Amino acid sequence: MKPHLFIGDVQGCHDELLDLLAASGYDRAHHQLAFVGDLVNRGPKSRAVVELARRESALVVRGNHEDALLRGHSSVTMDRVHAEMDRDLIDWIRSWPIFIRTPDWILVHGGIPPGETPESADKDDPSAKRFEASESYLKAVESAEREAERAVELAHAPAGIPATGMLSVLRRDSKTQGPRLFKRYCASCHTHADSPAAPAEPSAPDLTGFGSRAWIAGLLDPAKIDGPQYFGGTQKHKGGEMSEFVKEQKPVLA
Repeated sequence: MKPHLFIGDVQGCHDELLDLLAASGYDRAHHQLAFVGDLVNRGPKSRAVVELARRESALVVRGNHEDALLRGHSSVTMDRVHAEMDRDLIDWIRSWPIFIRTPDWILVHGGIPPGETPESADKDDPSAKRFEASESYLKAVESAEREAERAVELAHAPAGIPATGMLSVLRRDSKTQGPRLFKRYCASCHTHADSPAAPAEPSAPDLTGFGSRAWIAGLLDPAKIDGPQYFGGTQKHKGGEMSEFVKEQKPVLA
């Protein structure tokens, strides 16, 4: 039996993977390559990593980043992965197991729930559980990437970086703090086009463009006021006094 070379969390870093294989003395004729999930995302060459795994007949299990890819998760880096992949590669990734067991070892990315065997966990579709557990992590990573890009943008502004540091600039930056405030105080009920944090079933108006001329015009439009952007998702105000007032005042507002 060939000795196994186990590699975890390549995350799209194809060039670095080649360096690692060279440094480890990997030889397909004498070694069995095995990947412990998370081959995709973050790095620039996810497709090349997946193609290498298939070309080398590697053992592969799914990680949370593959789960996210298969579930259509969208982020700055994952959108790039979606664009790279074709249907053939997606179908191959979908075929990867959650775990591989041999008499000597178990290959698994996200661990096994306490009290369960890999077999019983697989029957309960742990990919869904793992995705739910990792979704907050993926969103946090995406948020951190956006803030890093914003920090670079602000650092190149004429004012530059003050003596108090870039963190003080980000704390006063509306584009950085706005999404945080929305998530903390608004996202349990409201939606917004620029915020990934949103309730599954909104119970309050969509705040995209709130206070703008177009938003106010829609609020005063009898055809829109009971729609999803305004009072359509509310139990108390849909068809309530405000809605009826707008409809009754149609000739005046027009």
